[in-house]
Parts: sequence; C-alpha cells; structure tokens
Amino acid sequence: MAAGTKRVTKQGVLRYSNEMTPPRLSAPILIATLALGVLMPAHSALACSVGPDYDPIAASEVIVEGRITSWEFIDHALRPTGKEDPPDDPDYYGPYDAIRIDMQVARIYKGSVSEELTMVAGNTVLKQMDGSVAWVGTSGACGAFDADPTNGWFVLGLSTDNWGRYHPSLLKLFYVGDDPSGTAYTGSVERLAARLGPASLPNGGGPPDKVGIAESDLPVYIILPAAFLVPLAVLFIWAFVIRPKGGGH
Repeated sequence: MAAGTKRVTKQGVLRYSNEMTPPRLSAPILIATLALGVLMPAHSALACSVGPDYDPIAASEVIVEGRITSWEFIDHALRPTGKEDPPDDPDYYGPYDAIRIDMQVARIYKGSVSEELTMVAGNTVLKQMDGSVAWVGTSGACGAFDADPTNGWFVLGLSTDNWGRYHPSLLKLFYVGDDPSGTAYTGSVERLAARLGPASLPNGGGPPDKVGIAESDLPVYIILPAAFLVPLAVLFIWAFVIRPKGGGH
C-alpha cells in the first residue's frame, strides 16, 4: 500500500500499512492530554479506571515473569473516530499503533506457556509525524508500557482476544525493573505465590529455584553462632553423656 493512502473496508475500518504514519494529534493537544492523565487522581473516571472489586490476578488468563527481548510495529486497523471498537476485525489491536512484543519467559504463576512468548498491544505506543515514537501506556488506554520495554524484566498478566493473541495491560502489571531483584520484586512474586502457589517453569517444567535469600547470602550473625554451637554440642554430649558411661565400667 502506498505511503499516505488509506482505504475503508465494508466494516468502515481504516487500514494503514506498517510503512506509513496516519495523522495524529498535534503536539500541544497530545501534551495536554498526557498532562491530564498524570494530574487526575487514580479514582477519577479515566478510561483505564476500574472498580474497587477488580482483581488483576483473576482477570489474567496467564501470569508470567521474564525479560522482553524485542518489539516491532505490525500492520493494523484503526478505529474510526466516534465509533466503537471493531471486535470482529482480526486486524484491530487497539486505539493506538499496534506492536508485537517478544518475551523470554523465566517463570509462570498462572496458566501454561512456552519459553518464547509473543504478545501484541494496540494501546501503548504512538508513531509521531516526525518519525519519533511516544510510549503512552498510562495515558488512559491501559497500555502496559510507558517506555521502550526492551531488556526490561516484567511480571505481568495477559489476556487473550478472540483470536488467541496475548495482550498485556497496565492493570495486570505486577512488576517492572531491570532485573528480578529488590524488595518490590520479592514482594510482588511472594504475593502471587501466596495466592496461586509455587511458580513453574515454561513448557510444563517443575518449580524453579525459590525466590529469596540464598544460603550463601545469610548474614554473618546467623552463620557464625551456628559454627560455634555445633562443636560445643558435641563436646557436651561427650563430657556428660558418653564419658560418664565409660567411667562406670
């Protein structure tokens, strides 16, 4: 399809090729929109707001942990202004530009997936007219990413659409960081494990190594007393149990 062209399907959906950039909001309007999304309180009626009974764990079909290795734009359909999402169109991914994201899965807390997982998102990134990319996940469309996720470590829940494609969401984002470490990470995975049980490995593997303090990382004030108490216990048994019996013969 030639750059800058568009066509309307029978369903009234505008289709754009991966090689072109459809018209976008002007910079002042976009900046104002993002500012409102940041300044408004979490309980206000934003598009991404949910009720107090929302349960991200129950709402996730699978919950995975791992590193995102790459992403790319994909051809997609756009929702016409003022119309509802076209749920019967497999080329529609969301209100923004569509991307495919690859993840190397390390642990699974819910469901079953392979080690190489692919997800799609149409609510987290915008191609600008100058060729730049804006990550706008928290602007109101519940996108999971506010920055390039490549090489990031994520614990996130995924849901499938009518065609079995996994979609991430800000509402199901349990942890994001450079590596699986720190109190935020540990607290997140411990809460998941308390609710769902031990994590498993991809492809139906057994439980991975337990997340927590390794034996080699135990504080010195725990290791040193143990090193002294064991020999003392042996001397006590020899002096007051074994030796008196031997002296009675």
